[in-house]
Amino acid sequence: MFKPSKVNIDDKNLIFEAVWQNLTPGYYLIRGVFKSDRALCDGRIILKSSEQEFTSVLPILRSGRINHIIKIGHPGVDLLIIQILLTPNTVIHKEISFKKLNSLERFAHFYRRIFGVYFSKNRLRWNCAII
Repeated sequence: MFKPSKVNIDDKNLIFEAVWQNLTPGYYLIRGVFKSDRALCDGRIILKSSEQEFTSVLPILRSGRINHIIKIGHPGVDLLIIQILLTPNTVIHKEISFKKLNSLERFAHFYRRIFGVYFSKNRLRWNCAII
């Protein structure tokens, strides 16, 4: 697991920010738990390299869980910033962790999401959809 080089919680503007530097190409898992009084928290992922900057949405579930996989392409990223808008009543239950995935872990995470979609349906609806 990679520790962030900088973590900043701005109480005035209500922004949580974590920064990682010099990441190599590959798949990374972002995890954490934030409890907020808002229905959905907003999060952003900002990837900066010497050539370009890319911004993406960080999905945060209603339960406050963050479990997201990102792919960093070649030649890597100089700076990765995660920003989450907070409220005065937001509680950070589990700090954001950032881990590089190997092939087996990547396979397991991707297919766990896919199988969850197929096998969470009601059997009656599933059989009607096949017919």
